[in-house]
Amino acid sequence: TLYTLTSDDFATAGSTEGVPFFYRWEKCGVHAYIGDSTSAGRDSVGTTEPLDAFTLVSGQRLPMNPPSSSYLGLIKEGAYRWKFD
Repeated sequence: TLYTLTSDDFATAGSTEGVPFFYRWEKCGVHAYIGDSTSAGRDSVGTTEPLDAFTLVSGQRLPMNPPSSSYLGLIKEGAYRWKFD
């Protein structure tokens, strides 16, 4: 899901997520998710222009720990609920 944030919302999201201590903002290009929940992700790349967006990236240079099983469960549940392919 993409959100359009005000400057205040952007600052609040950053401070809530630990910017600049644990994460940093990084500009990226994203493709709108379009299709039928079977091949929508694959089909949208190359058929739509990427949108400018920002994502949070770990600012720590230490070895990365994998996500906890509970957090991974939330990611999987969201992907299933929103029919990501």
